[in-house]
Amino acid sequence: MLRWLSPRRWQGYAARARCREQLALLLWPYLPATLRHADDNLPMRQINTVVRRLESGNDDFFDDAGALTLWQAARNDNDIQQAVGALRTLNLQLQGDGVAAGLVVEPPAHAILKGLRKQMIKDATYNEIDDWQQLPALLPLLSALILCSGWFFNQIYLGQLGLDVGDYFGLSDYLAASMEGLVPALGGVIFTLLAQWLVRGRQRLQNMQRLLGLRWRSQVVSILTYALIFLIVERLTSDLRAQRVLSVYVGVIALSTLLVPWAVSFFKRPARTFLFLNFFSIYSVVLWFSAEMRYVDVLRDRPVRTEIVLASAPDKPLNWRVLSGNSLYLFLHNEQKEVIAVPVQQVLSVRFRSENENTTVVTPVGAVNSSTK
Repeated sequence: MLRWLSPRRWQGYAARARCREQLALLLWPYLPATLRHADDNLPMRQINTVVRRLESGNDDFFDDAGALTLWQAARNDNDIQQAVGALRTLNLQLQGDGVAAGLVVEPPAHAILKGLRKQMIKDATYNEIDDWQQLPALLPLLSALILCSGWFFNQIYLGQLGLDVGDYFGLSDYLAASMEGLVPALGGVIFTLLAQWLVRGRQRLQNMQRLLGLRWRSQVVSILTYALIFLIVERLTSDLRAQRVLSVYVGVIALSTLLVPWAVSFFKRPARTFLFLNFFSIYSVVLWFSAEMRYVDVLRDRPVRTEIVLASAPDKPLNWRVLSGNSLYLFLHNEQKEVIAVPVQQVLSVRFRSENENTTVVTPVGAVNSSTK
């Protein structure tokens, strides 16, 4: 038990991890160019197989044709042989083997690993024309996402106020609701994904390191950090709704940092899958956050600066708050905090009072749409 508390043992694990990475990066140039440039998990799994078996002293790859071909092409390299010997020695020392106890293993130089990483990143950022040719196939998915996000946004915002959106919204209304106010958010998400696309080579390197077991220390630190943040969220504010918003925000960050990189290792195209899952998680939380903040804004006690004139009482302006609207209905909040759906034809005018009480803006009925707040 005490050996697990020894700093020297953990230093040995770190040295073995670096030696694994060095061997993997030395093997990388011996892969065919088609595998090095393609967005595919197959070459990384083949390298991982070779490294793990050589570490345990097994150089027989008869059951894996890809690993066998890679090892046959690379085994005459002196640098690779030295890396294999160092890795086996470190592995025996960690197992307590007396044969390797007195041997001194020099850890791989940082400069060597840095140069090998740069070469792998350079190969991984090879621009495939096929990637761009597949973009038109995503347009139907984007249209479906916009419609679903419109329903999701209204369900969170108006649904929490007690309105059954299914009775008042059609497809065109969902489309308008999803586009209004969310285009800037979508732009931010696309900008984030563009940055991820530019560093996709480093994403592949991180995926390789994860397969080799190099990233366990950073993952443990990340898990402990997120767990600590979840524990102190309730200390940051006494507002339960604010606590929920913070918890969801931290949860999405943890999902993108920990689970998404692990999940994409099971897919054939990890880089593309990573971008897709990150886009879905980021876009979903931005959509939820926008609707939640709109709902919180309605609940805040503040002066109502709108006057509604209805056809049923043209001489009696109503100090009701405008929640939202679509092509058929205007959704209003009365003094009793009740949600009322009024047909657009029944609304004669909507007057918005600005911060300066002497300045008013009169909006005709035809200008009332889903962008009204």
